[in-house]
Amino acid sequence: MDQLFQITNVFAVTNGLLTAALGAAETGNDWLKSGLSLSGIIISILWIMTSKDWFKSNDPRTKLPEYSKKIATYLPRLFVIGWGISASVHIGRLICLIL
Repeated sequence: MDQLFQITNVFAVTNGLLTAALGAAETGNDWLKSGLSLSGIIISILWIMTSKDWFKSNDPRTKLPEYSKKIATYLPRLFVIGWGISASVHIGRLICLIL
């Protein structure tokens, strides 16, 4: 169970740092914001894969509170959705600027 908390901690902190960098980026710098958003998507997908591997490799009889299972399952997906929205907005702005 401690391993699941470490996995969640590593990826949540990384996503938090990317979110802070996205907020601190210059308003007109959509190249940077698009890159940060795509990085966030990749990291969140890795988080989902790592959590699934943890659930598969551990004994199903391991007593894990239901809320911990929900956090480990749904939090990375929430980040993927958020990063996906951010990426679509900033990539859309880039396309408008280029065309």
